[in-house]
Amino acid sequence: MEFTKVANTIYSISVKYSFDPEYPSPTEEFIHQLVEGYNGNVNGFAAWFENNCKILYLCYSKRPEWIQNPEWPLINGKPGYFIGQIDAGANSYYVFYDRETGETKTIVQTE
Repeated sequence: MEFTKVANTIYSISVKYSFDPEYPSPTEEFIHQLVEGYNGNVNGFAAWFENNCKILYLCYSKRPEWIQNPEWPLINGKPGYFIGQIDAGANSYYVFYDRETGETKTIVQTE
């Protein structure tokens, strides 16, 4: 499936799952590859894409509340598992984890 044919659907679903399909750059590549793997028609795309987001963009408890643009990181080529958010003054720390390797990434955003 061509990204441009389903871009509006991708953007609306990505908001629900707290990620930006175009940022950071590895996420853009990941989403494009995911979309290219869809072989159905346009009418079935939204359900397929949302199901994949449910599987890929997992959270321990609740979704991140980004204070800037979403920056959901990829860890070892796939979206990290969101552990939680710590708000400290003007900074927010978003902790992600790879459940296979134990690797963590922390994203820091400032108001």
